[in-house]
Amino acid sequence: MKFHQPMLVEFCNGMGIEHNGEGSVEGELPRQLDPDKLKSTVDTLFANYNPNIVSLYLHVFNLQTPGGWESLTKVLTNDDRIRLGNEPMEEPEPEPKPKPKPESEPEPEPEPEPEPEPEPEPEPEPEPEPEPEPEPEPEPEPEPEPEPEPGSEPDTKDRTEGE
Repeated sequence: MKFHQPMLVEFCNGMGIEHNGEGSVEGELPRQLDPDKLKSTVDTLFANYNPNIVSLYLHVFNLQTPGGWESLTKVLTNDDRIRLGNEPMEEPEPEPKPKPKPESEPEPEPEPEPEPEPEPEPEPEPEPEPEPEPEPEPEPEPEPEPEPEPGSEPDTKDRTEGE
């Protein structure tokens, strides 16, 4: 309860109990708690602090004397705000389900994300044109046989004879 000092101080002040300024009781606890002061103090605590913490504190405080205080025991028994461990856990509200759309309306198709444009491929370097093959040189024309001089007879002798 040390982390709830303001609440402890407010309880002790409301009940007229001496304390060290931090809510820890100094000296003897009272033999009886005034029912009117108790009701007023409990109302103030519930108005200003977490009801679960107030409920716990009042139960623990009542254990500080054997058998507890009669007036506080009555408050613990009869005050509906004082609850200790009997609160049901609250379940979170289920999220509402979306209403189904009528079948006559087709659902719009989601727009496709534009595809990123592909990076342009580098242009291939042009292949060098093959050098034209050299044209074959024309065969030399045979030299014409010399014409016989006028007045001489042509050589009709077979040259292969006698050789």
